[in-house]
Amino acid sequence: MGMLAIFIAIASLVVEGGLTGALIQKQGVTREDTNSAFYANATFGVVVALILYFSAPAIAAFYQEPELEGVTTVMSMLFIINGLAAVQMAQMVKALRFRSLAIVSVVSVLGSGIISISLARMGYGVWSLVVQQLSRAAISTLCVWLMSAWRPGLVFSMEAFRALFSYGWRMVASNTIARAFENLYFVVVGKAYGTAELGYYSRAELLQQLPARSMSQVVGRVSFPVFASIQDQPDILRAGAKRAITMLALINFPLMAGIAVVAEPLVVALLTERWMRVVPFLQLLALAGLLHPMHSVNLGLLQALGRPDLHLRLSIVRHALVVANVAITWHLGIMAMIAGQVILSFVAFFINTFYTRATIQYGVWRQVRDVLPYAAATVAMVGVVLATRFIPLQSALLQLLVEGLAGVASYVAICALFRLPAFMELVREVSARFGGGQKPD
Repeated sequence: MGMLAIFIAIASLVVEGGLTGALIQKQGVTREDTNSAFYANATFGVVVALILYFSAPAIAAFYQEPELEGVTTVMSMLFIINGLAAVQMAQMVKALRFRSLAIVSVVSVLGSGIISISLARMGYGVWSLVVQQLSRAAISTLCVWLMSAWRPGLVFSMEAFRALFSYGWRMVASNTIARAFENLYFVVVGKAYGTAELGYYSRAELLQQLPARSMSQVVGRVSFPVFASIQDQPDILRAGAKRAITMLALINFPLMAGIAVVAEPLVVALLTERWMRVVPFLQLLALAGLLHPMHSVNLGLLQALGRPDLHLRLSIVRHALVVANVAITWHLGIMAMIAGQVILSFVAFFINTFYTRATIQYGVWRQVRDVLPYAAATVAMVGVVLATRFIPLQSALLQLLVEGLAGVASYVAICALFRLPAFMELVREVSARFGGGQKPD
């Protein structure tokens, strides 16, 4: 499944076609727009599925993994299923119906999880993961159709399609470049170091992605329609960007730093000592994930402003550096390659803020100044967690609990002591929601 990651990622973007992003960004969407996007997405889904289906033998031959042919063939159905729900999901996002989207996500994850775990326990191996992805897509699509009142009509407008595609193709190109080069590491590790090392790397990537990439996706999904609705008000847009970035720093900095510090007891407690090889990979990947949500905000601003051309330029520059990293480090080992990812994450932050400064005057140094207090609080928290290592503990689970509680308590105490703005805003939000007070604007 790790070997298929790059093909699945790119194919998913082609199916979506950038048209759903165009629907969210465009003001005054018509029925011709939604119908045209639906039929285009459905068509893209069928075409991509056929391409992947007939490419299965070549993919299996590339990795010299015969079982991959059957897995790829069956996985091709994923894109037909996903193509049928993209427009309804875009409408929910545009209408800020995140409660409905959360219900869809929870139901599909639980349903597919029960199915795949049952199959895994029955000995179906990798096929349990294949069924998990397909059943999750099917359940998600069914839920979206049940929860959405919109139904496609027998209307297709080539003019509407062209208007949406003129925005969407640049976003597809940009995101395809991003996905391809992010997953380039899977290809290189699998080809150069073998299936076992790819398994360890994939597991470390998954443990890092659960918080970092999930938060990035949530931020992107929420911020894009909100920023798009105020795209003509630069002062309000700048204030919203600052609020998003500081709130993300408040949460993501200690989360990623905490994962790096407690990586060993975390892996042993969750995966057992057989997976200790994952620990150094996870520690470096967690550092690389420190700024991921902030990348999402800066790139989301360009999408909301209707500047996919700038988004594409940045993507080309950033991922040329990814190629350079792989070319320089692949023969030095996986650790060197991941260390290069850490450096690239920080370099990418400077690159991604270039046009943010030009468009809304919120560049890298203003953003660094805004997040610096949260970085300092995170460093202090790490010091407290490391100090707990002097306490003799008998099990990895107990060590994880003690270090985790020490980290959370110390970080909250530091933020409260210095009354860091994002922390105080979060406290007011929580108090208003659960304490019966008036909810802040």
